[in-house]
Amino acid sequence: MKLPRSVALVAASLLALPAGQAAAAQTATLTYKCATSGLGSYALTAKVTTDVPSQWAVSVPTAPFGVSAEISSTLNASKIPGAVSIKGAATFFNTVQTAQGFMVPAKTVATIPAAPVGSPTVLTASGTTPALTFDDPGVEVLRLDKLALNLTALDVYGDPIVVPRGPGEEDGINTSIDSDGDPNTFDATCVLDPATQSKQIATFEIADLDPALSGSVAVTCPVYPIAPDKSGTVKFTSGFLPHFRTGEPLVIQASASATFPDRPLALDYFRRVEGKLIASLSLVPDGGGAPIPVTGEFAVDKTQFTGGKGDLVLAGAGHLDGGAPAAAGDYTLRVDSVRYALTMSADGWGSPPTPFDAPCAITPGGSTDIGSVRVIDGGSEPTPTPTPTPTVPAIPGNATAEPFQCKWPLVGIKPADFIAARSDVSGPAGATRIGIWLHTDLRGPSGPVADPSESLRGTVKVTLASGGASVTKLATVAASANVNNEAPAPMLVYAVVDLESGDLPAPVEDVRVVAAAPNLTVFDDQGAPFPLPPLTKDIDGNPTSDSDGDPNSFDVSCRRGAVPTPTPTPTATPTATATPVPTPTATATPVPTPTATPKPVTATYSYTLQGSTSVNTLTKGSMPITGGVDATIVLSTGDVTADLKLNDTQGRLVALQFLPVTVSLGFVASGPTTGKLVDDQLTTNSKVRIKVKSAKAFGIVPLVGGNNCQTKSLSDVALKSTTPFDPTGTGGTLTGTYAISDLNGCGPFQGLVSPLTSGGGNTISVKLTPKP
Repeated sequence: MKLPRSVALVAASLLALPAGQAAAAQTATLTYKCATSGLGSYALTAKVTTDVPSQWAVSVPTAPFGVSAEISSTLNASKIPGAVSIKGAATFFNTVQTAQGFMVPAKTVATIPAAPVGSPTVLTASGTTPALTFDDPGVEVLRLDKLALNLTALDVYGDPIVVPRGPGEEDGINTSIDSDGDPNTFDATCVLDPATQSKQIATFEIADLDPALSGSVAVTCPVYPIAPDKSGTVKFTSGFLPHFRTGEPLVIQASASATFPDRPLALDYFRRVEGKLIASLSLVPDGGGAPIPVTGEFAVDKTQFTGGKGDLVLAGAGHLDGGAPAAAGDYTLRVDSVRYALTMSADGWGSPPTPFDAPCAITPGGSTDIGSVRVIDGGSEPTPTPTPTPTVPAIPGNATAEPFQCKWPLVGIKPADFIAARSDVSGPAGATRIGIWLHTDLRGPSGPVADPSESLRGTVKVTLASGGASVTKLATVAASANVNNEAPAPMLVYAVVDLESGDLPAPVEDVRVVAAAPNLTVFDDQGAPFPLPPLTKDIDGNPTSDSDGDPNSFDVSCRRGAVPTPTPTPTATPTATATPVPTPTATATPVPTPTATPKPVTATYSYTLQGSTSVNTLTKGSMPITGGVDATIVLSTGDVTADLKLNDTQGRLVALQFLPVTVSLGFVASGPTTGKLVDDQLTTNSKVRIKVKSAKAFGIVPLVGGNNCQTKSLSDVALKSTTPFDPTGTGGTLTGTYAISDLNGCGPFQGLVSPLTSGGGNTISVKLTPKP
């Protein structure tokens, strides 16, 4: 069963761009302020270019998108004496924001070849994103959330120059990061400058596209002139197809592969053949009408003759080009003729290549259809008129701010002011329009209105008081400002409500907010909603549920009043106990059924595990470790849950500095492994029971062993990545330490062996490699 929009990271593979979807370069320029320990701060401009298709099919893994950047900086190379060039790597912390607002990591590590230092210094970085699979249609946004550089300065001989470390902060930027522990490299920490820039670098559409073309035609071809005619098969294959439009030329990216039986040649010095296949096709309307000519040309890869030991396969890539269909409908693509233009060449004979043509005859009686193509109406769509962004009006100078405390998703309780004033804009006939301002400061690293938010919409249920009376109304959010938590000023949300005659005593002048319950939705800079987790407890700690059941909106729980200052509780004076007076039993208010919390979006990965562990007790030595890990990561938080499987291992250790011991161990995980993946740093914790299946002195004298011989207590194995961890590309290495408890159930020699194995300070190092 699919989630409403499940997005799975899959292993990156070099897939050809699909039918009709040649990569379209999109470029964005971002400016940063960067700093390096010992080198100070400097300006940096990154012109980022991405090669992405305009469309991709639902549930089809994308090709890895190419990401490159021209990085120009004012780095003061004079602070690196002797430096003539710089090389290294750039890490693009990309995310794909789906049409429903989920953020999917697509980190890209790009290589930077050596480039001369100058004023400015210009570096070129290039890499590819992981492949992605999207289950539902929509426009997806590729963002660059963070840029990190790891560089090496080189002297005139190409040798690295160590950059002296300076303070842990340069111009307000933390420069204590050392991403790889290599003294020959230095890190550049970069922040957007200005911080209000859009982080969007590309968009692409996920669409319900027609299935691929795939069809074969039986042919007879003289594959080379000195051999008999060959009967074979030519197969045409494309990626998925877009919906072609009337009035637009037909272009289909495809491949062709011909298979013929290979036979020994009379002159066997010919070794290779290459060239191209030329095909003539027709796009025939299923409902009748004139066919549209289509031509195809495919470059045939250099192919080695087998000398009669197998089939000769001539394969190559190309495209099909045709005229513009005039009418919408279904069409059939048929093959009319096929021919090869090839060149044969020899190895070691010094003979020039021999060109020849090989016209092929289509075998009578066989099908020549290779697939169906759908053409839709290509009429132009009206360009929508952009809606101007509403602005928040100024707060009237005579308005009174009522202090509140409000609990938000993710950031918790924050002070807020609710301000109400009669609006200068008239409401409907007979109504008085009231403007309401929510003024609060959510700036910080974990604000609920985190990047890339641009606006808030929704409603605020308010109770207004004036003239000794009150009324509860639903105000509609009309505008918002400074929603981004990196904005230089606190957030303002403006809502309006129209009071009907009689709601409050006239004239409604001194109006105040005495209760408020916002229900809001965050929208990003592309106008897409950005879901936040719902509150499960209100500001008073009581259980609460989602008020409207909309996964895109969230409730804010507010309480009137500033944060109270605690005062000593006075000792109560005893008073006479009053006789209780019976009161009528109140009618119970129906309690709404709580709305289920939306299931977080996750990604699943599988890894092979290989490494070693060293025992640091009376027994010295190292043992290999192998196994596998199946991990699930919550994309919004980075929380990791994994199923760890470790294989039995055997090793030769030395006890008491002279006694050789052969040990066979088993590992039984207790419960799931848990952890966290933040940026590119992975931490995990596993609880493992260690079983000593056998221990033999000199490899032959049994000491302990058996199914019941195991540690009394579980070992806590805490690991941390030592290098940047790439969940979809290269994986990474994790290291840590653990303790082994006393043994139990190991037989008469347990008292001898247990002190040799128990103790702390044991080390472990493992490499996790993504499975294909």
